[in-house]
Amino acid sequence: MLGALLIGLSTAVILFLLSTSMMGISPGTAHAAAPAAWSPMGPAQSAPSEDLHATSSTHSAPVASDRSNAVTTFNPRCFGITKSTCVRICTPTTPNVVPTGVNHSSAVQPTYTQNIYLCVMSTKTLIYAPTNVPTSGPRSPLALNVTGVQWNGDPYMCTCDGSTYHSDTTTWWTVDTGLSGTNATYPYVYDVTVWNRSNGSSGTQNFYPGETVTWWIYIVNYTNTSGYTHNSSVQFHYRVAGAWAFSPWLGSGQYAGPNASTGDLRLKWSPRTPNWNDTVNVSLAVTPADVTNRTAIGSATLIIEQFAGTQLVANATHRGFVIGSFTNSSGVTIKGNDTANTTISPTFTQQPGDTIVFWVVAQDNALGANDTIVYPSQSFIVNGNGSFSSGVFSDDVSVASSPPQVAQPVINASTLQIVPSVVNPGQNVSVTIQSRSSTTSLFNALVVYSLTYAPLSERSSAVLSLNRVNSTTFRGTIPGMPLNSSVNFTVLAFDYTHHLDVSAAYSYSIPSLSTYVAVLPTNDTFFYIYVYDNGSSKYVSGALVQIRGPTPAFNTVSSTRFGIAYPNGTGNNFLPLLLAANVTYNISVTTQQITTTNGGHELSVHVFGTNPMTIHSTLAKGEDYFVVQEGDSLYFWVNGTVPAIIFSPNAGAAGGGIQLAALLALAGTAVMAFVLYRWFDQIQKRRKAEERRVTL
Repeated sequence: MLGALLIGLSTAVILFLLSTSMMGISPGTAHAAAPAAWSPMGPAQSAPSEDLHATSSTHSAPVASDRSNAVTTFNPRCFGITKSTCVRICTPTTPNVVPTGVNHSSAVQPTYTQNIYLCVMSTKTLIYAPTNVPTSGPRSPLALNVTGVQWNGDPYMCTCDGSTYHSDTTTWWTVDTGLSGTNATYPYVYDVTVWNRSNGSSGTQNFYPGETVTWWIYIVNYTNTSGYTHNSSVQFHYRVAGAWAFSPWLGSGQYAGPNASTGDLRLKWSPRTPNWNDTVNVSLAVTPADVTNRTAIGSATLIIEQFAGTQLVANATHRGFVIGSFTNSSGVTIKGNDTANTTISPTFTQQPGDTIVFWVVAQDNALGANDTIVYPSQSFIVNGNGSFSSGVFSDDVSVASSPPQVAQPVINASTLQIVPSVVNPGQNVSVTIQSRSSTTSLFNALVVYSLTYAPLSERSSAVLSLNRVNSTTFRGTIPGMPLNSSVNFTVLAFDYTHHLDVSAAYSYSIPSLSTYVAVLPTNDTFFYIYVYDNGSSKYVSGALVQIRGPTPAFNTVSSTRFGIAYPNGTGNNFLPLLLAANVTYNISVTTQQITTTNGGHELSVHVFGTNPMTIHSTLAKGEDYFVVQEGDSLYFWVNGTVPAIIFSPNAGAAGGGIQLAALLALAGTAVMAFVLYRWFDQIQKRRKAEERRVTL
């Protein structure tokens, strides 16, 4: 009799231990927010009213929760546990970690700040007794079991040491009074939750970025005839977002071995084969897999070594990458970015033939200890400078432009003729040249360009020094030009042996106002301003031009280029701005070439805007300057002897729109026209003489 009793007790203990193992609970020290350790007490078949465990909670009635935010139309997939039970997420805002296919791993990656609200749905009640049903412990009718493995392969919550997570409190489950009874098939609903923090929002973190989480539902039932029965769902898996997509650590859920770093990062450098004195630009970027994981680069360091043959000549140098910040959906600024940049300075590219070896150590921006990966070492050999191989520009150097049609004209498909390149007024033209050989450096580069301005029949030239981008690339910008002009330019390129290659001529034009503005409205007007320095026989560049209207609200400021200006939007000298007609405008020109009687350097006149502009009048006169209006052209003639016969400003011309011819005798008009003709003729002769002296 006693032997039979002992055998029965032994069998009960064995069954009880097996049941606790299935639940993922084992004696040991609790980890993080797991429930306190417990010891088995009492036989497995004891009555439900028995106190099962020192830390277990019992209730005379099940703990109830009212999920007031439940949406009746919300109907996610419910994954089957038994024939009568299934599990799903409870709310539309909960990340759906319940798999949707036959695979037991979910593609959804919640963040470490999100709680996972799960509902166990049942066709019948899971509360197996009217009173004293435990809400935690091995005989709780319902248990959520959660284990985790960190990005570095370390188990964080494990059945191996009793640290399996069940809840953040000793109450593992509650009745969902908000959802219970709303589903005819599954009228009984119970809540279990994966809390992101212990003790609510103020506690320690339970789960971390990159952690692979395994979870399952365990159901215990009791009847007087069958005793305790146990059912478990399959194990489900999901990953917490925010860490590198791949890990080099064995045991990690995202283990990729030595390929982890290249799976997580893309490393590029330019130029790929640098020459002497080159700066090498190094860029780092996350991969599409990291974008899916919502991972950013938190910090990164470039480590550089220099070798002459096999001899190390420069010890490891550390250069940090420049990494910005981004703002998350909650408006919080977080350090980290999808890209990062740094440079290998020219101090490493001074000796042709040396080998530069470099690698990257990078961390993601995950919470807590950042996950570290090491990108494999890369290398390049420093080249010399080389020289042009052919001496023919088009064979040695390529030219590109923005807009592109300047350097690469468009061919008319019908006529097979080159379509003349047209550029908008005021539009800058960027010119980039590049050595066609990566081992041939450019020593210097220039653009020699000329502007032909049709209204004055003037031609001016200038030289633009291109800026070094790297050893094989130079770039510069031809400034925007005025209406009704054309530009021709040639590129000069020098190699380090001082050989010169000269390009063919490139050209483009800027449309006239009548082309750019098809119809000038009758209530608008437009005029041109020219500033000429008689002392140097040149049109003045850089003179400040200000046009003010009758109200303070209208005020444009620009400067002359090759002596030309006209109304424009401030900040874009040659983008034309139409003005309201029948309004008086104040126009002032400031330049050191102007010296007024009071010692100032500003000339100011008033012009009445008409459509068309037909007034001919002298607007201002001094000892060495005068200002003349000739229709839509205003000439500021400075730093020279004023012609003897000149018209005085008159109020009618400036403000009343009365033409000068109506105020002067025909003979006087003829004399003035002759004086202006002589003046412009002298300017033209001086300009042509100047051009003959100009050589490249």
